[in-house]
This record gives sequence, structure tokens and C-alpha cells, in this order.
Amino acid sequence: MICKKKIKIYTIILGFLIVSCENQEKSEPQENFLKSLNEWQEFKLIQTDDRYGEWGGNTFILRIYKNADSDSILADYKELEGSPDPPPTPDPDSINKPWYNYKPVVMEKKGIKLSAREKELIQKSILELTINKLENKNRISHSGISNAVIFQDSSLIIKDYPSINWSNFQKLKKSVLEK
Repeated sequence: MICKKKIKIYTIILGFLIVSCENQEKSEPQENFLKSLNEWQEFKLIQTDDRYGEWGGNTFILRIYKNADSDSILADYKELEGSPDPPPTPDPDSINKPWYNYKPVVMEKKGIKLSAREKELIQKSILELTINKLENKNRISHSGISNAVIFQDSSLIIKDYPSINWSNFQKLKKSVLEK
């Protein structure tokens, strides 16, 4: 008698858990990435092309963040110039910087307000890179395109090398540059 009541209670609880999980899966994944943005959390979409072979090429960075004064989601765009020469050695007295910060800036745009379409492209870009990273069988290479998504707090880091042309990132970059 007591076992039957316990089984019924566990069945009801399990049913609620299954229903709640199904509802979470149906929510827009775009909202999940963008909901993590606040005045302290941001993320970067980074691509380095392969125009100089093993030394890489130009680096394209989209910094995605939320405006502290409003709920607007903004982007900063920066293009850094590559070189056929090896990168300079880091200064031992300076703080650690990402490798791409040693490149000269070709173009920079700040505070670009993102449209709904661009927010959708952010979502698609992250998912496209994630799928490619999981399916990429090329693990060792001396040249190729490098792509990354990096959250500021390191809660999500996707680095893929050698990687794809990243078509959704290209569409997002084009749309941001047209503004």
C-alpha cells in the first residue's frame, strides 16, 4: 500500500520534470546566449583568416555586450592587420594580452546597436561554430582559418582551428559594417 503511494508520487514528480524539460528545450536558444549579457558579462566572436599561411592573417573581432544604461545589445567591431612575419615576443614586464592584441588596427567601430536580425545571426554563428567544432576531424594543421567564441568569464570558450569560413559570422560582420 505504501509502496504504491510512493510510486504514484514519484511518477507525478517525474512527469512534472519531463514536462518542464520539454518546455525549456522549446525556448528560443538565441535568448539564452543574449540573456547572459549584462554590464559585467560580454562575449567575443573572433575569426582569423589564413592569408599568410601558418602565421594566420587579419583578425576580425566582434565584441557583443549590453549597454549599462539600457537594455540595448551593442557590438564593437575591430579588424587587426596580419603579417607574413612571426608575431613579436611578448614583453615580459607587461600584463598578459591575447595574441591578437599585438597586431595593428585596420578598422574599428564602436557602440553599434544590433537589430533583431543581427541578434539572430549571433545565435546562428555560435551554433554553427559549435557544430563544426564537434564534427571537425582536422586536429593538426600549420595553417587555416581560426574561429572562436569566448565569454568574458570563460563560461563558454569555443576555439576551432583549422576551421570553416563561418558563413553566419560573415553575414553578421557584413551587416554590422553596413551601419
